[in-house]
Amino acid sequence: MSNEDHSGEPDHVVEAVRSGAGFTCVLRGAPASGKTTALRRIARGAGDVRVLWAVGSPDETDQPFALLEQLSDELRGDEVDPVRRRLRSFLDSRQPVLLLVDDAHWIDPASARVLGHAARRVQGRRIGVVFAASHAHPLPEALAGLPDLELPPLGLDEARALLTRASLSSADIPDGVVAELLQRCAGNPLVLREFAESLSDGQLCGRQPLPRQLVLGPRSLEVFRRSWAALPERCRRWLLLLSLGPESFPVCLRAAQLLGLELADLAPAEWAGVVRAADAPRWSSPLERIAVQQSATREETALVCAALAEAVDAAEWPVEHARYLAGALTDPDRAATALAAAAVPMAQTGQLLEAYEAAQQASVLSTDAAKRERYRIVTAELAWLAGYSDHALDLLDRAAPQRSADARTSATIIRAVIRGFTDSWTSGWRLLPEEVHHEPGSAEHAFRLLVTAITAGWENASVPALQRAVARLRSTVDPPLELSPGVMAALERVVAGHSDLDREERRALRALAWWARPSDALHPKAWPPPLLPMFLGEEERYAELFAELLRSEPVQAAHSTRALLLLKLSSAQLAVGQWDRALDNAGKGARLADELGHHALRQQTTLCSAWIHAARGDQEEYARCADAAARHPGQLPPTMRWVRGLAALSASRPAEALDWLRGLHHGTGTPHLVTLRRMSTADLVEAAVQANRADEVAEVVADFAAWVSGGAARWAQFDLARCHALLNPDEAEHWFAEALELGTNRLWSNARLELQFGSWLRRRKRYQEAREHLRIAEELFHRLGATAWHQRAHAELRAAGETQRAEPHDDLTPQEHRIALLAAEGLSNRQIAERLALSPRTVGYHLYKIFPKLDITSRAQLASALQRASTRNRGSG
Repeated sequence: MSNEDHSGEPDHVVEAVRSGAGFTCVLRGAPASGKTTALRRIARGAGDVRVLWAVGSPDETDQPFALLEQLSDELRGDEVDPVRRRLRSFLDSRQPVLLLVDDAHWIDPASARVLGHAARRVQGRRIGVVFAASHAHPLPEALAGLPDLELPPLGLDEARALLTRASLSSADIPDGVVAELLQRCAGNPLVLREFAESLSDGQLCGRQPLPRQLVLGPRSLEVFRRSWAALPERCRRWLLLLSLGPESFPVCLRAAQLLGLELADLAPAEWAGVVRAADAPRWSSPLERIAVQQSATREETALVCAALAEAVDAAEWPVEHARYLAGALTDPDRAATALAAAAVPMAQTGQLLEAYEAAQQASVLSTDAAKRERYRIVTAELAWLAGYSDHALDLLDRAAPQRSADARTSATIIRAVIRGFTDSWTSGWRLLPEEVHHEPGSAEHAFRLLVTAITAGWENASVPALQRAVARLRSTVDPPLELSPGVMAALERVVAGHSDLDREERRALRALAWWARPSDALHPKAWPPPLLPMFLGEEERYAELFAELLRSEPVQAAHSTRALLLLKLSSAQLAVGQWDRALDNAGKGARLADELGHHALRQQTTLCSAWIHAARGDQEEYARCADAAARHPGQLPPTMRWVRGLAALSASRPAEALDWLRGLHHGTGTPHLVTLRRMSTADLVEAAVQANRADEVAEVVADFAAWVSGGAARWAQFDLARCHALLNPDEAEHWFAEALELGTNRLWSNARLELQFGSWLRRRKRYQEAREHLRIAEELFHRLGATAWHQRAHAELRAAGETQRAEPHDDLTPQEHRIALLAAEGLSNRQIAERLALSPRTVGYHLYKIFPKLDITSRAQLASALQRASTRNRGSG
């Protein structure tokens, strides 16, 4: 029997009785886990089957036949031996009969022998016997060996049904909340219902965090006190110590000595099976542990916490030590400081809501008004990171910091970030102050404000306005507090629109996106803007960084951070050409952002998916994603123009594509808009050439060329060469060759270059050369899933005289293996070509076929991929 199929179990039991097959079992489960409810459900479905009901009692275990006496009215008789008469009447009953015995662990031994005897003889009779017994107590020996039927914890659907029947919330309770309640309550229905009754509507609806400490209701507390409430006082003191202590018996033993307790005092609890004193104390039920804590007086708890605070090493157990100081009630300010400090390791290990409660408790304990304000703001930050935006804003409103400049600065930052993801970065930008005042030691907060200002202003402020804001805020940042040398200069350069950062500046910006300090786990990490890694040509490194962060402990519980990182990762994967992975991560990010109410973030993530579908030429999926992104209130982001233009270009509607893309070059340029202009210039030029309107983009290309000549990332030089090749057919070969020489790790750009060059060669009847490039284009478009472009490349290839293509094969050919080994050593295409007497283009073509076979995206991954392939081959051989 399971909680999921209770509805079908009564029919099964009753049918076995009615048909004469007979049925017997012992239904086992934890205390208050629904065993009685299961018996009642069987009784309700009995129909014409006669039901007998008896309940064991701890007060009658020493009275012979006490349980059978409960059946005296049901099994009447005037014989001298009533027990034998009742048993014979039961077994010889002509009417189908079902005996249900609750709390069978309390059956007196005499009744147990009789019922056990009967239960073993029901086969082939119209008789059923079902005992219900708790795991917390042993069964009477006479019932041992009967078939067991385990009653598992509640399932999600049953828990939801239970909460719905109780009408505990005016709105639907999210699955995540139901699942968390189930886990906290150990799947126990009674505990679940009573705990849920103590929660607010906001907590049940997922708008506020659930308490980290389970609170047992009166009936639950009574159930889980039974096993230990009658134990000696010193034993109960031991149990309180173990329930509050860390997962270390030696520490608890030191605290026990401080309380004057001896190990022998714990023995009664061990004999009763309540707890086992191993290296880490083991409880028969986690709910009994909570019952022990909840039953203690404030004085008892304080005494035990004081002993534990003295017994634990604060360096080894910082979180526990802080909690014990708070529980001891002897030094509130010391406890508050310790709790605030403990929030950092909690957040670092993914215990975000535990950190939230620690910071909240610190704000309550502290007598220093400025510290109280700072602790309240940290509480709000942690609530936002955990995914509770509205609750975080409510906490900020209530905090209203007045005494601490640090708290005011942090409150400003977190408000701007929340608005940036829930509404728009326009709202976030407007919340930032014109000036920033800081007190000694708070330059770190000023630096966070500066980075937040750049992030918020990226899409909303003109480049000059954002530069002025950065210059104003930079004066508040102490150079020693820079995360890494050169980060300020790097920030100023990217705001100004430069993409050709030097090695140290690039490293500094990557450090800014990482959790560089322990306290970073307490703060939102909105940097960098999603398209910036692509603009810098650093998408591969950032993709690795974001993927690693997503696997880290701090991010597991930080749902807001997770949603943001999924957007950043999918954007980087989009640039690299890992489109399937990008779509998967963008889908996850959009769903999570939607659950959290981060509507602006959801729009950005959906646009990432729309861009990929547009590039692939999948008009149906593109339209679905674009429409979903357009439903967000407010002005459509400029990225939508790029997406729509790309969709039109993929669908062979160049004039429409030109109109969409040209719109990106109107109006004042924010850093985000400038980035989009630069990155979409090659698309604009291709659309203009195909629409026979090349003269309309001459000014744009001249501006792009001037920017590139001033120093730009390699991708920009590559795109400029493509633009020159498209606009100057007579000089195209030179520019195509330059683009090929520059190279890029972007499959999408490479594929279109190969298609454009191959088409140009075909039109000049240089068919053999054309086929070499068109094969590569076709292969890359196939790998990207860009069906519309793949069809174009295939058509061009056929027009160039290609008649039959070999089917792709997963294994590397000998030639491909030689090329892969040389590339893994770091040789360039030209060097490999010289070594193997091939052309550089042939080497490039083979590498494009090698990458998907090895499931890699760059040359840097070749060595490890070849090693893995070699290991597999040896294993299969």
